[in-house]
Amino acid sequence: MYPQSIDIEVDVGDGLIFDCMEEINGFWISFDLFDIEEFELLERVRVKRKLIDDLKWIIKDVKKVAKDLNIQVPHFALACYFNPLNRVLYCIVDKRKEIVYLRLPMVIVDGYTTIDVDADEYDHLIYHELMHAKDCLEGRFPSCGVIIPGENPELDLITSLWHFSIEGRLERSGLPHRSREKVIEIEYEWARELKPSKNYITNEFFEKFRNKLWGKEVTFEELQSLLSNLRKDKV
Repeated sequence: MYPQSIDIEVDVGDGLIFDCMEEINGFWISFDLFDIEEFELLERVRVKRKLIDDLKWIIKDVKKVAKDLNIQVPHFALACYFNPLNRVLYCIVDKRKEIVYLRLPMVIVDGYTTIDVDADEYDHLIYHELMHAKDCLEGRFPSCGVIIPGENPELDLITSLWHFSIEGRLERSGLPHRSREKVIEIEYEWARELKPSKNYITNEFFEKFRNKLWGKEVTFEELQSLLSNLRKDKV
């Protein structure tokens, strides 16, 4: 039955092909042991067995977060990347709302496989990414695939504003979240890196939208409208 290729189609951005190598506790899993540079080829069978055992704990954590957020979906697809050039975490929901794809940057620490994030960010990042999935599954946002940062400035800014809604709702629910100040710091640095020529992108710009959006359920169309009005004001 495995390996098996699964086409994940989306409404916005690029879809992808998920190469399922294993199924663990109902989760589809993709990984490439040849990206694990710490081990020789002859050790890969042993490493694979150990990887699957470690992933059972990560799957347990993802299931807990999904339950806390009341996310119900037929399939979870976890893509595990060990290549240091691909250690980026993000989440995609297919347009049929049947698959939640979670891309996990992985690392081996003291012989154990884990997600490559700071320990104090581990819980938060799973909650944060699955909040993106929740908004897509519940129809507030379209199914959004792989988007290269900088190629679509509007989508970049919409994502930044979306984070104010997400982190505020996590805070209100008493779940792991980033502080208001930290979110502004991260989004400001990210926006200035992508759009250094936009003089209106300031800390005050993000404070204004944080105060407006923090903890509120918003839709993709509402954020588009906010940005459209902003552009009219700047003309």
